[in-house]
Amino acid sequence: MKLENLLYGVEIQKTNADLNAEIKEIKIDSRKVEDGDLFVCLEGVNDDGNNHLCEIDCDFIALTQKEPESGKYVLVTDARKAYAQVCQNRFLRPMEGMKFIAVVGTNGKTSTAHYIDSVLTFAGVKTGLIGTEGHYILGEKVGQSLTTPDPYELNELFFKMRTRGVEVVIAEVSAHAIYLEKLGDLKADVAILTNVSQDHLDYFKDFSNYQSVKMSYFENGNAKTAIVNVDDESGRILLSRLEGRKDIKTLSYG
Repeated sequence: MKLENLLYGVEIQKTNADLNAEIKEIKIDSRKVEDGDLFVCLEGVNDDGNNHLCEIDCDFIALTQKEPESGKYVLVTDARKAYAQVCQNRFLRPMEGMKFIAVVGTNGKTSTAHYIDSVLTFAGVKTGLIGTEGHYILGEKVGQSLTTPDPYELNELFFKMRTRGVEVVIAEVSAHAIYLEKLGDLKADVAILTNVSQDHLDYFKDFSNYQSVKMSYFENGNAKTAIVNVDDESGRILLSRLEGRKDIKTLSYG
């Protein structure tokens, strides 16, 4: 795919790369970069892809939010958001034509996602399911990784689902996935908040941060319809914040 097509929708600050260049593949591991690849420099908790640019001994293009001293690069505002976008483009925006149901929450994501999948399948709807217990296409387990896979694997899954005729994708969306922008600009047709309780505080530091990340998925307009558990305090807070907004329909249960 040409670099220009891969970068569709990405907020670019500047580049010295040929936009007509053919990109072989997208990589985020500097050790696996080959000639013709686009290497996305991601900043993590313990490492920064930008620190490894000088170690790559081949002809590649860096996608980064820090301008490198040498080599071909595309400078972007947000590397993680750009990574999600180029992965969507790499797999030809695979969610187009399929419905997306996102299940968000500390507890109950897996059971809720499986209940929805079972009901839809019983009704004759062709489904795909992504979550903690594995990834399924039309009831067949095709893999297992993170609750919400990283953008490349996620969009590859979406592509396989669309190829096999899936109509509705149900996915557990973790707090890490929201914080790391794994879904990019994908908007859920329906998003469900099951609850928010103490979890992952080693990563998010305190409950307030963790709660904010979960609720941000809804508050930032990532869903057309929100279904919220009002038996949960966070659910009641979220529902009050969404009240009166015209860009998202709200329903409650509990």
